[in-house]
Amino acid sequence: MLNQFQKIKNVGCYEEYQFDAKLLKPFNSVNILYGNYGSGKTTFSNLLFLSSKHCKDKPQLLAELIDTDSELEIISDTGKITHKNIVEKNLDLYVFNSKFIADHVYNGTMANID
Repeated sequence: MLNQFQKIKNVGCYEEYQFDAKLLKPFNSVNILYGNYGSGKTTFSNLLFLSSKHCKDKPQLLAELIDTDSELEIISDTGKITHKNIVEKNLDLYVFNSKFIADHVYNGTMANID
């Protein structure tokens, strides 16, 4: 299970995010993200989706999210997930965001129901 995003640096709209235990709680088994437009929800969910076994095109999504100066650290029960090993992860994790919908339901032109 994923526990928390420990660090996100230079990924999407995140310049430098660091987990603060005084303000945040670790993840539960089901989590809902909400926030203002441009607050990082899509970036956050795409990082989760990248670690999922249900993500179909990991190299493309990685290229969209991670630059040479990006840093990422996610704490999980099985160890740290970083920008260097996230593509290797195949977690049984469902992230119902626009990437998931395009890959598995409808991509704007045709149905992709698996």
